[in-house]
Amino acid sequence: MKSKHQQVKILLRYYSSLLEEETVETLWANVVDEAKGHYKIDNIPFHGPLLASDDIVWAEYDDVEQ
Repeated sequence: MKSKHQQVKILLRYYSSLLEEETVETLWANVVDEAKGHYKIDNIPFHGPLLASDDIVWAEYDDVEQ
């Protein structure tokens, strides 16, 4: 069965107080409105901030971080 949602990877960069260092993780997300940068999280970070599946977040494409 083909999904009706386009999935993309979102890079999440943050300071982890658990690891006590800058951390980078990638999350799967469904495109909600690409023009506005709105994406719906489809999984959760291992050590990250308070994000959950189905949260709508804002993200933008960065050529350097691709």
